[in-house]
Amino acid sequence: MGRYTCRTDIFSYLCQKIKRWPKKSYTPTPAYCSSLYCVSMTQRHSIQYGHIMLVTTVLKDRRKLFYNPAFAREAVECLYRTMEIHPVFLHGFAVMPDHIHLLIHPIEPMNVSLFMNRYKTNISRSISIGPIWQRRFHVRIANDAFAALDYIHHNPCLDGLCDSPDQYPWSSASGMWDVSPLD
Repeated sequence: MGRYTCRTDIFSYLCQKIKRWPKKSYTPTPAYCSSLYCVSMTQRHSIQYGHIMLVTTVLKDRRKLFYNPAFAREAVECLYRTMEIHPVFLHGFAVMPDHIHLLIHPIEPMNVSLFMNRYKTNISRSISIGPIWQRRFHVRIANDAFAALDYIHHNPCLDGLCDSPDQYPWSSASGMWDVSPLD
């Protein structure tokens, strides 16, 4: 079904193949086709949960929106509000001026795609200045979670935003925010 690009194509395809289905009187509904579309077409990351993941999401056109301390604080607070509704283990984060790094561990049934969708949506609605995100995000399994956390915490230093990781207020290295310890 990968060659079909929209819900209508999937619906048409399933209606044509109805003869092969055991119940010949059953016709797939558009709602059923929409659920197939959402599962098979939008999740581009093959691993969705069960591992510690390093996630990076970037602002549209690399805008330096989070230089504004009010927006940076809102990004952090939205992270915790999203976690209340869609729980994941948060091991570390850094809100950079034009991107965000997260070290998370989604547990089934929560998955990284749904969590990132809700998080980015919550920030956009909270800041309410229009579309602010690039469409996708980058995720990889953190084989060495401690090295990934060290990378996240030192990222503000590498960008010249602070001299040491604990000086950057929009990072879990500052000690101001609660995170789950790495085991």
